[in-house]
Amino acid sequence: RAVLCLEVADRLLYSGGSDALIKIWDLDKKTCVSTLTGHTGDVNVLRLFDDRLFSGSSDTYVKVWDVWSRQCLATVREHKLGVLSIVRIGSILYTGGVDSEIKVFDLDRGIIPPLTAEDAPSDEEDEYAMRMSVGALEGSLFYVTQLSGHANAIYAMDFDGEKLVSAG
Repeated sequence: RAVLCLEVADRLLYSGGSDALIKIWDLDKKTCVSTLTGHTGDVNVLRLFDDRLFSGSSDTYVKVWDVWSRQCLATVREHKLGVLSIVRIGSILYTGGVDSEIKVFDLDRGIIPPLTAEDAPSDEEDEYAMRMSVGALEGSLFYVTQLSGHANAIYAMDFDGEKLVSAG
């Protein structure tokens, strides 16, 4: 299986691959110390921000992992096709995908806890209810908007100090 993305911090290497797994490697011992499961497609992008690991996959999901407990805290599905790029600017998280869209999330709003059947709004058109899966094991992120304008997949994004720069 191919390794598709890497992140390094605190003598740990995080790798995402075509086997849908995220592996955590101890660089001193040169061994795999943990494997994160939950994606069902290629893990295309990994980004570490503080004590959170963000992963994007061809399964269309963005997942948020706690680097210490190694538990998935949130699962987000806003893209119609695979997720290829992730960048954070302050408290705003941007995700770019094969669907040519950039999705925008507000991290200051925190992780939205999963709904129970009792919590779910009865109005099927309620945007919050449409974005949350009743009975989900993980929470979600607060979705703000999408940025359009690309004709192709968004493979890379970065911040130049003034604005978001994206390539597709």
